Amino acid sequence: MVTLGATSWAPLAQSQTVLERLDPPTRAAVLMAVIGLVLLGLALVVLTMIGGRWLRRVARDRPATQAIESKKKAYRASTSQPVARSNGLTGDTAPGEDSSSETTA
Repeated sequence: MVTLGATSWAPLAQSQTVLERLDPPTRAAVLMAVIGLVLLGLALVVLTMIGGRWLRRVARDRPATQAIESKKKAYRASTSQPVARSNGLTGDTAPGEDSSSETTA
């Protein structure tokens, strides 16, 4: 029984890793592919960090923001008050007192 246990562990003790079982040219190709994937992943991470930093800088130092805000304020001020006519009706479709003089033929 002791020999059975010893022989059953023998193949596990002598086993080689997958890379060690490959021939040298194939092993080099596999290692280069793994290194290439690692470098590609690092490059994508660095590119994302640089892009995020650039985007944050652009969003923070945007000079056109003041012009956009002033246009929004002017639009809000012009649309917040309804158009009042002398007859008491409001809106663009309300008829005026002298609607015939507004149209010229």
